[in-house]
Amino acid sequence: MDWLVKLTGDNYILDELSKSLITPESSIIKDNQEYFLKSIEFKKALDEGAVTKSANEILLRINGGCMLFLGGGMPIQINNVVRVNDDGTRSNYATFNVGTRFVVRAPILVLKSDGTVLEIRVADLVQSALKAAESKESIAKVLCLLGSNTYDWRILRNVYEIIKDDVLGPEQIKKNGWTTQEAIERFLGTVNDPRVLDKEALHGVPQRGKTNKKPITNPMSFNEAKSFVEGIIHAWLGF
Repeated sequence: MDWLVKLTGDNYILDELSKSLITPESSIIKDNQEYFLKSIEFKKALDEGAVTKSANEILLRINGGCMLFLGGGMPIQINNVVRVNDDGTRSNYATFNVGTRFVVRAPILVLKSDGTVLEIRVADLVQSALKAAESKESIAKVLCLLGSNTYDWRILRNVYEIIKDDVLGPEQIKKNGWTTQEAIERFLGTVNDPRVLDKEALHGVPQRGKTNKKPITNPMSFNEAKSFVEGIIHAWLGF
């Protein structure tokens, strides 16, 4: 007996992922114009509920990679869980019927020193991120946050904090050339201060010691903050 998880989403994206996600831990396979998630983790499952839980954990990371490298949109979701019986027949469980859409980016073209051009599929970068997450918990946390259904100020701040902790402080982030002191101050001055973001701020009141400090005059928009954090993520991952 084996388990497969049928996925729903943009067929182009799923097709691209099926060419890159081919490891035992997370593979997307194409079968008769349908796409399925397969993982060795499913072999530990005793029922469809356990498979669904495991699949959702894997999809969080996959969706995080898609959010980072393929753009925004609703996450890839489970359509139904499939039990593959020993005789080859299949039993279906738990139909969800949830759609998805991602913004597709063109392949990345890299000019090598010998003058040749190397084409990198964006989905390959998703696989690289998933592979890195297997050995580094901080990367796994970031992918899961990016892959969650809510992409908001809290997510951006938490991702920044994880990376800051991983490299041992904001000074190292600046030293690495990933961003500037001004950008960090604008981001934190926006996301932390309820006088700037009101209910969306990470704090209900100005932080202690900063009550008398005026709010920043040049706060970031959400799109600016998103670009700021994603730029740090790309630099941190190194691809």
